[in-house]
Amino acid sequence: TSIPNWWAKPVYLFSFLFLLFAYTISLYSAKATIDYNVDIRQCYELLTRLQIDEASKKITQLKKSQPTNLAIIHLEDYVDFFVLFITENDVEYAKRIGNKEARLQKLNVNKVADPYYNFIKAEILLHWALVHTKFDKKIKAGNEIYEAYKLLESNKKQYPNFVENNKSLSV
Repeated sequence: TSIPNWWAKPVYLFSFLFLLFAYTISLYSAKATIDYNVDIRQCYELLTRLQIDEASKKITQLKKSQPTNLAIIHLEDYVDFFVLFITENDVEYAKRIGNKEARLQKLNVNKVADPYYNFIKAEILLHWALVHTKFDKKIKAGNEIYEAYKLLESNKKQYPNFVENNKSLSV
């Protein structure tokens, strides 16, 4: 016997909704990582050479090819840091200030047992502390330096052989 028409449509609809649900869950359950692979390091090198536009294009590509790699957040923050620190543009500052909290929130939602996790958070705070000093927000800068320091000290205790902590602690 064949399935009646009135029954076939709900089955197809249910199947479609189930597959859509399963796909959505798989996207959200993809485990976040922190991987400073060759592409990430190349982008970082562009940033340190102040090739901001080229680095920004590379970041856009990386976000598509490595959507769960939290190292990209670090690169994005470097873009904001260099643009704001160099230009001291009030309009850009107002436009980009919300990025700091959004990045920290994304990290908080995607906790990873990795020495780079708190290091990235501390770096974001240090970048913005330096930016805040340029925009004469010294109390805010001081608070962020202290928060970064606490993260780095905690990271140093948890990962004593992670030498990257030393770079930021020396600031």
